[in-house]
Amino acid sequence: MAPVDNETLSSLIGDVYQCALDKEHWISTLERLAGVFDASNGTILSHSVRDVSFQYHWGTPPESMKAYAETYARIDPLLTIGWHFDVDEPITVERFMAPDELRRTRFYREFLTPLNWFNFVAVILEKSATRTSTVGFTRSEAVGPPGDREAALIRLLAPHIRRATIFHGIVERDAARSQDLAAALDLLQTPVLLFDAAGTCIEANAAAERFLATTDALRWDNRRIRARERAVESEITAAVAVDAHQDGRSLSFAFAEGDGRKFAAHVLPLTGGLRDRMGGQRNAVSAMFLQTVGDLQPLPGEVLVKLYGLTPGETRLIGLLAADHSLDEAAAALGVARTTARTHLRHIFEKTGTRRQSQLMKLVLSALPRPPP
Repeated sequence: MAPVDNETLSSLIGDVYQCALDKEHWISTLERLAGVFDASNGTILSHSVRDVSFQYHWGTPPESMKAYAETYARIDPLLTIGWHFDVDEPITVERFMAPDELRRTRFYREFLTPLNWFNFVAVILEKSATRTSTVGFTRSEAVGPPGDREAALIRLLAPHIRRATIFHGIVERDAARSQDLAAALDLLQTPVLLFDAAGTCIEANAAAERFLATTDALRWDNRRIRARERAVESEITAAVAVDAHQDGRSLSFAFAEGDGRKFAAHVLPLTGGLRDRMGGQRNAVSAMFLQTVGDLQPLPGEVLVKLYGLTPGETRLIGLLAADHSLDEAAAALGVARTTARTHLRHIFEKTGTRRQSQLMKLVLSALPRPPP
């Protein structure tokens, strides 16, 4: 990639913000950005491990889009990528999986190879408990893998692209928040805590009070939440701070009880409308929902990665099993022997404390949205 001077960079950012005013401008903007990244296509999409929704794309033939939607989205090994990377963190093939691992997959052989696609540089724009939204640019293997320049450029552009896409709601920001809130409130006796801009807990429901009275992982201290583990307390302090949500992002983290039980916390920024629905607490800027890992409710996949130390290869297998593939089908899609897939599965059992695939799927389904009725 050739160096991008300040004038070109300013022009690119100007194009991005033009898209906020005219969403039809995204096609030409993605084409121009793809040219800067020496890429053959550019996409803005949102996905879970079960489905993909393309908001805007350039450079992908219509017949390939159709084939992806009908066949290859179910075996795409990249759909758990959001479990391993933070928002605005540059992502390449090499950072998620070894290139030879990708070449062995059915997805590479049947979908990427005819398009002469291989390397990509991407960044996560936003994550919720149910979906991940990304912008990415794919290029041929002959061009070579993206380097530090590409990573620096996409990291710089990402906040501008996010603001422009949020303007039109194409990363489903409001829908994702609504899904997260509805999922949390659907949980029976879910602990819910509201925080003001100073990080003070100004309201807690009865379930939260019971939780804090019976756990040694979290406790009250002068209307602030303290944690048994210093690292968890630092995460809580950062998550409920008003500055943590300047881009409107939700945040997730995990912690464990002394007896080994594991929990996830999901912190949502509260807009005026959400404050009304949470009981009219106009001073509340964030809400924390606590959930026991293993409950069959949406839980960010990254929490499972943090709790159990799952590798990208293991989550790729999990994603295929969760999409109703058998172990043999998953092995074939990944281009590995069944014995290799069984070895991965055994390691996942050991890490998660499960013994059977049905137990594992019950745990994993807590990280996936329920299928639509």
